[in-house]
Amino acid sequence: MKLPKGPQTPAVLQIVRWITNPMSFMEACATRYGKIFTIRLEKDSPPLVIVSNPQALQHILTTNTVVRTSVLTTNL
Repeated sequence: MKLPKGPQTPAVLQIVRWITNPMSFMEACATRYGKIFTIRLEKDSPPLVIVSNPQALQHILTTNTVVRTSVLTTNL
């Protein structure tokens, strides 16, 4: 499954921005990539998909559990 777009900067720079000013980092990502985007906070960890749209989040949490579970297990 293809992940949503997100910043391509190295993970170490993304985590620095996340730690120093998380709201600014998240707002900048949402402005550039939309309300659903992917960030990488550690080089060897799976990417994080951020969802800031309430309707999309409700849809994700209430439907298609099988797909969600298989995506999580394949990305570990």
